[in-house]
Amino acid sequence: MTAFHALRVTRHVLLNRAHMLVYSLAILALLRHRLSCLLSSSLFLPLLLAELVLALMWVGSQATRWRPVRRHEFPDRLLREVDPAALPALDVFICTADPHREPPISVVSTALSAMAFDYPPDRLSIYVSDDGGSAVTLFAFMEASRFARYWLPFCKEKGLLDRSPEAYFQSNIGGDSDKMKVMYESMKEKVGRAIERGYVGNDVVFGAGERGLFEKWKGFTRHDHPSVIQVLLQSSKDSDITGNSLPNLIYVSREKRPTSNHHFKAGALNVLTRVSSAMSNAPLILTLDCDMYCNNPRAPLHALCYFLDPAVSADLAFVQFPQCFHGINENDIYACEFKRLFRINSRGMDGLRGPNYVGTGCFFSRRSLHGTGSSASESALQKAVEAAACSFELGTKWGSSIGFRYGSLVEDFYTGYRLHCEGWKSVFCDPARPAFLGDGPKNLNDVLSQSKRWCVGLYEVAFSRFNPITFGTTKASFLMGLIYAHYSCWGTWCVPVTVYGLLPPLALMYQTPLFPKVSDPWFFVYAYLFTAAYCQDLVEFLADGATIRRWWSDQRMWLTRGVTSFPFGTIQFGLNHIGISAPGFNVTSKVTEEEQIERYERGVLDLGVESPFFVALGTVAVVNLSSLVVGIARAATTEGFLDELFAQLFLSGFVAANCWAIYEAMFLRSDGGRMPRSVTVISLTIAGLLLFMGYLVFHMATHTAFHSLQVSRLVPFNRAHALLYSVAVLAALHRRLDALLAPATLLSISVSLPILLADLVLAFMWLTDQALRWRPVRRREFPDRLALSVDPKDFPAIDVFICTADPHREPPMSVASTALSVMAFDYPTDRISIYVSDDGGSEVTLFAFMEASRFARYWLPFCKENGIVVRSPEVYFRSSNGGDSEKMKMMYQTMKEKVETALERGYVGNDLVSSQEEAEVFKRWKGLPSHDHPSMIQVLLDTSKDTDIMGNALPNVIYVSREKRPTSPHHFKAGALNVLTRVSSTMSNGPMILTLDCDTYSNDPRSPLHALCYFLDPAVSPDLAFVQFPQIFQGLNKNDIYACEVKRLYTINPRGKDGLGGPNYVGTACYFSRRSLQGTPSSTSLAPGANDPLSSESVLRKAHEVASCTYEPGTKWGSSIGFRYGSLSEDYHTGYHLHCEGWKSVFCYPSRPAFLGDAPKNLNDVLSQRKRWCVGLFEVAFSRCCPLTFGTMKASLLVGLCYAHEAFWGSWCIPITIYGLLPQLALIYGIPLFPKVSDPWFYLYAYLFFTTYGQDLLEFLAADGTMGRWWSDQRMWMIIGLTSYLFGTVQFVLKKFGISAQGFNVTSKVMEDEQSKRYEKGAFDFGVGSPFFVVLGMVATVNLSSLVVGIARAATMEGGFDELFVQLFLSAFVTANCWPIYEAMFLRSDGGKLPGNVTVISLVSFTATDISSSTIEENAAWFHNQVAILDIGEQRIDERMIVLEMAGLQDLSERKAT
Repeated sequence: MTAFHALRVTRHVLLNRAHMLVYSLAILALLRHRLSCLLSSSLFLPLLLAELVLALMWVGSQATRWRPVRRHEFPDRLLREVDPAALPALDVFICTADPHREPPISVVSTALSAMAFDYPPDRLSIYVSDDGGSAVTLFAFMEASRFARYWLPFCKEKGLLDRSPEAYFQSNIGGDSDKMKVMYESMKEKVGRAIERGYVGNDVVFGAGERGLFEKWKGFTRHDHPSVIQVLLQSSKDSDITGNSLPNLIYVSREKRPTSNHHFKAGALNVLTRVSSAMSNAPLILTLDCDMYCNNPRAPLHALCYFLDPAVSADLAFVQFPQCFHGINENDIYACEFKRLFRINSRGMDGLRGPNYVGTGCFFSRRSLHGTGSSASESALQKAVEAAACSFELGTKWGSSIGFRYGSLVEDFYTGYRLHCEGWKSVFCDPARPAFLGDGPKNLNDVLSQSKRWCVGLYEVAFSRFNPITFGTTKASFLMGLIYAHYSCWGTWCVPVTVYGLLPPLALMYQTPLFPKVSDPWFFVYAYLFTAAYCQDLVEFLADGATIRRWWSDQRMWLTRGVTSFPFGTIQFGLNHIGISAPGFNVTSKVTEEEQIERYERGVLDLGVESPFFVALGTVAVVNLSSLVVGIARAATTEGFLDELFAQLFLSGFVAANCWAIYEAMFLRSDGGRMPRSVTVISLTIAGLLLFMGYLVFHMATHTAFHSLQVSRLVPFNRAHALLYSVAVLAALHRRLDALLAPATLLSISVSLPILLADLVLAFMWLTDQALRWRPVRRREFPDRLALSVDPKDFPAIDVFICTADPHREPPMSVASTALSVMAFDYPTDRISIYVSDDGGSEVTLFAFMEASRFARYWLPFCKENGIVVRSPEVYFRSSNGGDSEKMKMMYQTMKEKVETALERGYVGNDLVSSQEEAEVFKRWKGLPSHDHPSMIQVLLDTSKDTDIMGNALPNVIYVSREKRPTSPHHFKAGALNVLTRVSSTMSNGPMILTLDCDTYSNDPRSPLHALCYFLDPAVSPDLAFVQFPQIFQGLNKNDIYACEVKRLYTINPRGKDGLGGPNYVGTACYFSRRSLQGTPSSTSLAPGANDPLSSESVLRKAHEVASCTYEPGTKWGSSIGFRYGSLSEDYHTGYHLHCEGWKSVFCYPSRPAFLGDAPKNLNDVLSQRKRWCVGLFEVAFSRCCPLTFGTMKASLLVGLCYAHEAFWGSWCIPITIYGLLPQLALIYGIPLFPKVSDPWFYLYAYLFFTTYGQDLLEFLAADGTMGRWWSDQRMWMIIGLTSYLFGTVQFVLKKFGISAQGFNVTSKVMEDEQSKRYEKGAFDFGVGSPFFVVLGMVATVNLSSLVVGIARAATMEGGFDELFVQLFLSAFVTANCWPIYEAMFLRSDGGKLPGNVTVISLVSFTATDISSSTIEENAAWFHNQVAILDIGEQRIDERMIVLEMAGLQDLSERKAT
């Protein structure tokens, strides 16, 4: 049989499914991220709810994308194959309900267009349901039946396609058309007059028969009348002017009684179904809206291409044509064409069980509605009247399992859904020429009211016993159930649209971030979800022949419905459900005023009625516009604002762009479509209330919440990886132990034992490191909230401690710049006191601070007037020139020259001082060595007396050089800090203390406010010891070749500790609570301070007393009070003890670094500094307060492990040295130490290596690192392990045995120009003869040699690569890391090359190591051979015994035993 239709699956199916997979993963990631955010604030609950709804609606929509298809029909083939006389009869149902909202002449045009189908007229019956019970509608159809006699032959003779006279005569004039138009206009005028009168007068009817008919209507009301059925045309009797029969035309007005439920349109359609069954009983039924005229007279033939296909028709319930509209303006401003609902999604459903029924343009098989029906007879009219009675349905299944279904205002959706659940299928038929065209509402209020009605009706399905999720997925199919669930829950779009339309802009107004920063990788998940969803929607629209502007209108109307129709519909359904209101059906008006039409044609939205919809729209529009304006203003003035709040700013801008038409209607327009003033005023009032509520929620409710905390989203992954990795570590150790316990040789023991030791250390360090990954957190402070909530006069006083020890290694001008930067904090100056500890006892340092005090009078007002952020003059003047900056720079340069002159001389001459009083001060320094002098305390600025040039008070500045005696221990930096603590307690006694290294200047003048966000939080402050800022360095080269930023120590690990008890103290950039240094977490008061002026004799006397060497003996200073003694790493030791005492700390990492310091830029200095740290950490590890025992008990297990990890840092030298030498030496002699590549154990070692490095790299990159800097970091870890840790371990052991003494070397802050140039170029500096470099050169030589020999051996030995691959890889990896060393040894000729004697010693050391390795191997081989010889001899004796026994000589066996 010839195929009457074809089907093609869309080419985008595979792309759709791939996109579903990726998008679903992104949704899961987003929901997980939002859940983690919810743990930190309940503000995220509405967003989580909105995103859950979005996710569920997205899942439902994907079913429509699973298998979309396109169909094509061949009606010409059908006509060739099927005799027209054999075509099935067709009943057309047209429903109307209100002659005023649905003009009868429009309904007549629809009926006439259907009567003129290219279809045998004797097979065609038109049934008109008039639920308005209007005599005027009946009159209109009487007139139409007469006009049809002329219109139908006219259409077919002329071959017209537009067979609706209303549509045809709008564009066609001339010839026969004019005559026909006159007839039509005459009919139209008569009907129009009847509508105006409200009744049908005798002057417009023909004959007594018609007059008597209309007499029946007297006394009828539209809600109370008997059934009226009038056969206006009968095919068997009536013919047109050419003699051809006319279709049947039957007018039906069903019985209406106030006490009966009429079920709206579904009830009317069921009456027509029964009436038609009693009269024409056609096997096919076409349902049409009263305004939906036929635009393609061959539409029935297209439908028959499916109904007459035996392969399809058996379970085919209906053929649905798309609902298309005429008269839509260019951009379809109200999105009336519903392209997604009526076309795109219908194709998706067609690939499953078929599209849904959309209420019009649909051909039904009568079987699907109620079986075969009854046959027509003479009593057909009487049966029809009975079928139209109110009482007919009582006790039957009509509306439940027969006919069009009741229970929902959207009877079309519900009927189609139930038919699919009953096993029927449907087909989507979309011919090139639209089959039907209708009128879309051209008034925004009507559009929104219609959508609200749909929303309520869809909810009625969703919350019925036929819920698509439960009933639909089991009865139809899983995917069809999802699609119907997606539709039935349409109203829930109001949740995400309203939440996203209001919450983010309100939060933006008060600078509360709800989404990740742009710099946060999670931002790109949100960006992907938003962009991908909109792009896919746009592509599908364009593929369906739409334009970008129509797509924009569609998504704008989706937002509009989301804040109007859907929430109002949701509320109405809720009220209906609890019985407060009753469901109703409002007919959408088909009448539009001329002025409205004109505005519509111009594409102008019509908001000219007082509607609650427009109040909601105006409110959302005003809120978003306000937040957008405020957000842009703040973005222009607030650093980091765009990074932090870009997503909310974008959302506000996006919504505001969609609301442009609303702003026009509210403020710019003056025509009849502008928003009424009352609506505008109410919208502005509600918007104002919402903004005030936003203030209450985001500001007042959170004004004490000056900070927020977010647990890292990687926590579950870290813990899962820790579990898996621990199993792998245990497996590796088990294998290594097995190898050691197996029958052994001297060589195997000498190799296996060191590697086991290395693996044990690696396992221990990995285990302790996992505590740092257990619960890393990120914090964020809100200093603006703090400033709004706390009066600056109530800010606590801050004492700033700056320590310096050597004016030659720490230039006084650098120290003075650091002090000036903190003096210029954005903080009340009378609440700041700067204490400078000069452990070098240098008069030049005092002189520098005297000069700085004078300069501060100009510098502080200059910074604040010009809004300077970088307030270190040394840093600022490197880049700023011109204007006032130039004058200020000259003042600074003058001061700098004076100080440097004094430094060159080594003393302060009288030519440099400004007064005799200053000269007297410096006389005291004569004859005083730096290590033997009394305490020196000088008040340089007193806030109660000194002011700047603007008259504002200056901070206190106090110079302190504590007493030094050769016989007294001074405890290095910890001792200096304790002296400052006591001196400041007698003078300013600030509740907060900031400790700074002398080179760590303030880079953010608001850093005290960031710290106060924690200290002024009652929930945090009682046991808060300190707030630690990250130690960040300026001037690092691109790849940070010496890994001076120490990212893991200063950034990554502190976040890990912050989720436990808090980060460790790192010696600088730390705000302390004075209570923590001089009390316990339960103490409430500070040490008593002096009320007298700072310069008073009593205050200075007390200060000198506490700065003396004799003050501390017999006290708890350094043991349980102040900064702790007992370790060169006093910062680590102090923080550790505070945590063990029950204090907590916080890691504060604002977007702008609070402090910047100078890092050593010389490799020898870096390694020396790390060696000092190593010794200091070992002093803690092997003290009575060992973190593994004391720390885990006093702090917590995880905190103790964190501190143990750092305390045993020096033990890294064991695995690094062993793995840096032993496998390589074994490789040289072809001895395998690791599994072959073909051995499954190989993959265990590969997993351990690559996951460790992979995790480290990911954490480094997540902390804003780069690949180049990560490579430098891991290279320096190896270098430090071979040098600093190794030498530090040796020094600590020697010190323990009393062979070596403890010392503290100040890291130099001075660098030569040539060194600086090499550093900027990224070239290592090896230009000093250091034992560190001997070790480095030797290890580099061993690895390069082993790599060369190994490659040669592997290339010539069968299976060499398989057996020695791991050692080859290790040699290559170390060699790659040693490239700068090879350059320094052999290739470079600059001042940074490795000295010749160091190179020679390194090569000699390599030779000695090689010879010793060879000797060990030879001795082991000799021993192995001797054992083998003995084994052979014993075997031969055993063989002889067997022979002798066989000969019966048993006594020899006894002799042998002897």
